[in-house]
Amino acid sequence: MKPAPQILVIADALGSRSLCEGLRSFQLHAQAARDGAEVQARLAQRRFDLVVLDLMLRSLNALGLTRELRADFKLPVILISDHGSAAERIVGLEMGADDCMDRPLLVNELAARIRAVLRRTGGASTAHGNRVRFDGWELQRSERHLRSPEGVPVALSNAEFQLLSTFLQAPRRVVSRDDLAARAQGHAPTATSRSIDLLVSRLRHKLGAPADRAPLIRSVRGVGYRFDAQSIEALA
Repeated sequence: MKPAPQILVIADALGSRSLCEGLRSFQLHAQAARDGAEVQARLAQRRFDLVVLDLMLRSLNALGLTRELRADFKLPVILISDHGSAAERIVGLEMGADDCMDRPLLVNELAARIRAVLRRTGGASTAHGNRVRFDGWELQRSERHLRSPEGVPVALSNAEFQLLSTFLQAPRRVVSRDDLAARAQGHAPTATSRSIDLLVSRLRHKLGAPADRAPLIRSVRGVGYRFDAQSIEALA
């Protein structure tokens, strides 16, 4: 049996307690932290798979912490915000958050989104390895590093990483723009068909194929896109 994913819930005392209790009922091992000192103590004690962070927690700089969790600890982050604070959500997503939920929260939806993010990012709940090779390319999920067949590092933005991870979970299958907007951009409220097309264009450019080969990402007119990698191998 696979171990339960380790979730760090950063919220006030009441919110963190209720969220931890609810997540445990969905077989997610949740621990709470209520301020910066507790966050650092928890991170020093164990390796977590994902962080749930309340943007309304005023005892710390939540947006700055989001960036730190992504850059220094390579942890996926789901943000919780009050309804209507769209600007803060967008900034959080730009800083690297993987998803964002409004209050009032449904614990079953939060648990489902946690598992979805872990599948996309290679967390504990996925059966795939940390590294994935496809047509000579290699993606290291925990570090979010992409290396070309020639061994050249290729920088990916958070949104490009999410998009590539989504394609790797659905090789040679058509994925609609709506599905890509929901899964690759963390339910960003500003995601549109046009923004998805631009994001795909950027990723396709970075995955540029030789002149004698078709691009890895193919357009399917009126529907979405298909990832046409011929070989995908999950590694430890």
